[in-house]
Amino acid sequence: MREIGEEKMGGEAIEEGVLKGEFMEAEGGEAVRRREGSVEKEGEVPDSVVANGAGFGVEGFDDEDRWVTFKSLERAPESHHHYNEGHQEFSRIFHQRVRKEWMILNKSLPDGILVRVFEDRIDLLRVLMVGPEGTPYDHGLFLFDMSLPAEYPQQPPSVYFHSWTSGMGRLNPNLYEDGKILVSIQGLVLVRNPYFNEAGYERQVGTAEGAANSLLYNERTYLLNLKSISHVILRPPDNFADEVAFWFRDKEILKKVIQRAEEVLTRSEADGGEGVEGEEGQFPVRKVSVGGVRLLRGNLEQLRRANDRLNGLA
Repeated sequence: MREIGEEKMGGEAIEEGVLKGEFMEAEGGEAVRRREGSVEKEGEVPDSVVANGAGFGVEGFDDEDRWVTFKSLERAPESHHHYNEGHQEFSRIFHQRVRKEWMILNKSLPDGILVRVFEDRIDLLRVLMVGPEGTPYDHGLFLFDMSLPAEYPQQPPSVYFHSWTSGMGRLNPNLYEDGKILVSIQGLVLVRNPYFNEAGYERQVGTAEGAANSLLYNERTYLLNLKSISHVILRPPDNFADEVAFWFRDKEILKKVIQRAEEVLTRSEADGGEGVEGEEGQFPVRKVSVGGVRLLRGNLEQLRRANDRLNGLA
């Protein structure tokens, strides 16, 4: 498994759009919601269909203006990881290619992914991804900054993952705290049993040792995801503050996160804190260990503070 880190997203050049191929390939369902904003000069991007959000818990929005999967914005944020890197001027061919990619993204984004592009820096993209249901990443939001090289699409994008775990470890064997990323994200990284993403650990699939280790890893991932959720609510990333508020407050996702955490804590305290995986199709963490109970209590306090802040009570 090739480490790409902040280097190039490995494999083939991406021909069908920057979020296709190895990076975030759709796994079914319709594509995207209509777009707001404008794309200038090279042609107007047409309106597109609304995403059904299958598998990401994003279906059934009452206010689709609050959750727009693709937007072209005037200026890139200085907080973008690649803001101070790369070229400021690109060839006409590069401009034409990227604007064509924008049109593709506007019409065919995978479910549960929001993309922001920037007129003043067409080499940069910012991506917010919803954690898939039925995984320890459920209800979480994950931020990636992308940079297109001047040789794009012959050379693939660089991708940086923003970790919000405060130094407590990786959310996945392929997502590093310093932003390094391995392989694909949607289909191969944010999965139900991420323990087996670690190189060589796939040999433990179907063994008692692998099952036990996977339970502990899911517990850890779940607790880190809760910490990450608190962070993104209290410090929403540039370009996505409204979407974060809509997701966690208006869609009442944070209420569901807190309720689930309370249920996991209650079961864990009652049964001595020995981890048990949920059945297929259910959330994979039903109880946590004794050490996990202490961390879960702390995470619940943070989530409640975030809820108060989100609702203007603090």
